[in-house]
Parts: sequence; C-alpha cells; structure tokens
Amino acid sequence: MTMDEDHMDSPGGYEKGCELTHAGKLSEAVAIFTRNIDSKHRQAESYFRRGVCHYKLGHFRMAEADMNVASLLGCVDSQMWSRYDIQNIHNSNPL
Repeated sequence: MTMDEDHMDSPGGYEKGCELTHAGKLSEAVAIFTRNIDSKHRQAESYFRRGVCHYKLGHFRMAEADMNVASLLGCVDSQMWSRYDIQNIHNSNPL
C-alpha cells in the first residue's frame, strides 16, 4: 500500500477528499470518498461529498443516488440539496 493509499483509509482521508474536490480533482475525490464509504468512515458525509463530485462531473444519476443515500443516513446537507438541486437535474437532463 502506498502512502497515498494509506492516507485514503485514515480518518484524514475524508478531509483529503474535500481538498481534492475544492482543487477540482473530482475523480480522485470520488475514489477517496468511495473508500471512506466502503470502510464505513464518515459514511453519510462521504456519500454527500461523492454525490457533489458526481454532479460536477455531469454524472447526474449517480449524484442523485448518492444524495438519496446520504439523506437516508441523516446528512442534513444532502436533505437540503435533495430538495432543491436534484429537482434541477430532472428538469435540465431528461436522461
């Protein structure tokens, strides 16, 4: 396991995913958030952040799925996002 891979599994991996998101490295951030979800580390927040990345990448169905799971897990940010922004996905992208 490389140092970067080890960092992704650590509790700081979530923060690293956020940093990558803000830096525009969305695919890398998706990978980190996925590892956090798989390891059950900050799961609700990781689903939310991964959904944001998918949304920014234009992967609208994956964004919606992640937002829905995050909302079910109690992520308040996702619940707000789901009310307002996910509606726009259906209105702007019928696929």
